[in-house]
Amino acid sequence: MTAPQNERKLYVLTMRSGTSMSRIIHKVTRANLTHSSIGFDPRGEEFYSFARRKKNRILPAGFVHENIRTGVMGDCTDAPCMLFELTVNAEVWQAVRDRVDELDATVPSPTYDIPGILYSYFHIERENCKSYVCSRFVAETLGKAGAIKLKKAASLYRPLDFLQQEELTCIYQGTMEGLRQAVDEGRL
Repeated sequence: MTAPQNERKLYVLTMRSGTSMSRIIHKVTRANLTHSSIGFDPRGEEFYSFARRKKNRILPAGFVHENIRTGVMGDCTDAPCMLFELTVNAEVWQAVRDRVDELDATVPSPTYDIPGILYSYFHIERENCKSYVCSRFVAETLGKAGAIKLKKAASLYRPLDFLQQEELTCIYQGTMEGLRQAVDEGRL
């Protein structure tokens, strides 16, 4: 049985990268997953998020293209991660794609919201902010497109909150190296 032609797939990748920011967030929150990204590639290789732009420096940070084989993600072999799949109609998929493309084309691109981490930690909603943390970007983009029903304000989302989204189906849980192997072996 084939899926209807109108159905498309989106992906949400959550992980703990081992970067200095990720280690700080993990130490303070004890969260096993500290980063989230949106992907369109059915093999799960290219993702978009808000994070550091340079591999060895926290700043500058902002909208980034990520790949499971290169950069920070590529260096994370033992990092825990979960890959979620989301089935949406073509219009919702395009709305998410348009938002990602809009942010990608914005010059200068929006920056990383460092105070937003503290706001989220203390459960304080951050309104009218033009900067993003990774989880707010994912939640807001999926929520505004109608891909998921947000359970709270997007600015309060943390990567672990995506585990509670009924619309998302976990298709992989393990390490980043295991994810790369699953992609290479065609298991995803």
